Amino acid sequence: MKDKVYQLMNWPKIEALEYEEEEMPEALLGPQAVGNNVILYQCYFKDAKKVSIVWTETGKKTAMEPADENGFFAALVTGKSKKQYQFLVEIENGEKLLVEDPYQFTFTVSDEDIQKLKSGIHYKMQECLGANEATIDGIEGTKYVFYSRRSASVALCLKGMKYYMSKQPGTNLFRIFIPGVSTREPFTIQFHGYDGVVRQVYSLFDRERTESHTWKKDTYWMYEKKNDFFFPFPVHFKEEVPLLEQAKDILPILQSQRNTHVILDNVYQDKDNLFFAAKDFGSVTALQTVVEFFHKNHIGVIARWNPNIFRPAEYRSTFKRNLLVSNLLYWIETLHLDGYVMDSLAPMLYLDYGKKDGEWKPNIYGGVENLEAVELVKHCNSVASKMYPELILIGNIAAIWPNATKDLQMGGLGFTYRFNTDMEEKLLHYICTEPYSRVQRHNALIYHLSYVHSENFLNAFRIEKENAVWNSIPGTGKEKVLTLKALCAFWISQPGLKVADFASLIPEKEKKLRQEMQEFQALCFADYAQNPALVPEKEDASNFQWINNVHGEDCGVSYIRTTQYEDDCLLYITNFSQDIKDIFRVGVPFEGKYRVVMDSTGETEGEEYLVTEKPWDGRNYSILLTVPALSCLVLQYVPYSEEEIFRMVEAKADLYRDRLRAEAKLKIATRKERLRNP
Repeated sequence: MKDKVYQLMNWPKIEALEYEEEEMPEALLGPQAVGNNVILYQCYFKDAKKVSIVWTETGKKTAMEPADENGFFAALVTGKSKKQYQFLVEIENGEKLLVEDPYQFTFTVSDEDIQKLKSGIHYKMQECLGANEATIDGIEGTKYVFYSRRSASVALCLKGMKYYMSKQPGTNLFRIFIPGVSTREPFTIQFHGYDGVVRQVYSLFDRERTESHTWKKDTYWMYEKKNDFFFPFPVHFKEEVPLLEQAKDILPILQSQRNTHVILDNVYQDKDNLFFAAKDFGSVTALQTVVEFFHKNHIGVIARWNPNIFRPAEYRSTFKRNLLVSNLLYWIETLHLDGYVMDSLAPMLYLDYGKKDGEWKPNIYGGVENLEAVELVKHCNSVASKMYPELILIGNIAAIWPNATKDLQMGGLGFTYRFNTDMEEKLLHYICTEPYSRVQRHNALIYHLSYVHSENFLNAFRIEKENAVWNSIPGTGKEKVLTLKALCAFWISQPGLKVADFASLIPEKEKKLRQEMQEFQALCFADYAQNPALVPEKEDASNFQWINNVHGEDCGVSYIRTTQYEDDCLLYITNFSQDIKDIFRVGVPFEGKYRVVMDSTGETEGEEYLVTEKPWDGRNYSILLTVPALSCLVLQYVPYSEEEIFRMVEAKADLYRDRLRAEAKLKIATRKERLRNP
């Protein structure tokens, strides 16, 4: 190398670059003015044999001199201004590559973006970070920006090349612009630590690049109001079938069950990239098409979103909290979501969740709450609800956490609804117990009533437990289905909103039993959706009344669902034992008749029972009936007709007259006897 070039080179920075410890390679590589009309060009291609500069305008070449044996090259060029160029790189095997030099372009992150990032209020981080299209000096390409607090250097690995990124002064952002590259080009990022450890990851901030989706007139997006009837249905897409095809198959089921929304379980947030659709379920465009299909058919769409991706201490990072808020808003806007389920909250809200003593540290107040994670949840709900006032916010907290559905101003987390996972767990334990032992778990049938009105609960059965539940229910296949039918009818009649798919608890190989359960479930769900006793205008403790909830030996309970009108009264009787109750007496609230409008076994539907004036279960009236094994009966109160009342009145009048006549005859006979025997 010529002495003049050698003396102009910054050898400490060159060494730092080669050891992957240089955070500002743009101050070293690319064109650097070193005097009047003199520019020093430098490049670093590991294992390169020869490198030449190819000038874009003329196509001429300028050979570069090797500065060392590690792949560093340099050249002094006389000229008044910097010109666009490429590198022609010849590697050891003789192959020649024409490579762009990103360091000839000036690119910085804007002050506005930096200020928003530092303040934690950059709600479109994906448009600042990751890979985004850009045009610099008239050249189209992609700008890459990534965040790292503890990296000595950061490298972009793209199309077989490794580009070292420059750190934005005063920030933890590393940036580079690559000309002529599409945002769809796959890449990875290498974070080089000061300890020599290299972490190679995909970008959490990059967006999936698919054909842009043009939304047609999406008038149903967030059409339903929060206070309207809400009856979602869980949808768990299969990997091997196109999403739209599955959506079309499930639509008739949703319509027959009167569902208002679907909750998508597994379609986005790839494990390697928060802004990608899950790899096994197609693209973002495919998801948008599915959402549009549901909206056209007046079905709202809610999707699960999991913020529990960091270690507990990482929620202190303003940047990472900002990332999660941006990600949530991205999916709401990109997919036109009507709501979200914030999933897996307990492990992030509680510092001691799943940990032993000594494995966690209390917060600054000595408590178990992860204060930063709590603030993240509140911030997500606050921003999302302000930007989209009709959005439905659902929290999934598998732990005792108070006021999850209270307003943020009242110290709550700001959710619209909260999954009731406790009820699910107890009922599953109950039905998975042998019938003769269910008396010992009787509390599972009634415990949820002690807290059901303390929050806006959404009673849920999670479908991912399908095989475990089916295999654990005692009995034959037919008995298992009877148990699930009884549970479904019982569950749908409990206070609170619901989301479940009982048919999915039956393995797909049991096609006949699964179809039988699906048909019964559709009847139950449709009845629930249109029955004022089950979905009253204002649900409170008065809408549900126990008749008998203390006789655990009966393996069941009895209760009524009602409104202010007697005609709406429904009587529920469950029997989770394997024994038929042939002569079963139950107290009833009103005089009249009770007709079986649903029997989960189908054995007694249509039967009608007259009330007797025999007090029972603390009621003035009662009925005697047959309750099949493994069943739930629903009886509709039927008041006496006018004709029946007249007949009853006449019968009572005749009985009263006969009694008066008998009494009169007895008095006359007694008087005559006294006269004969004074």
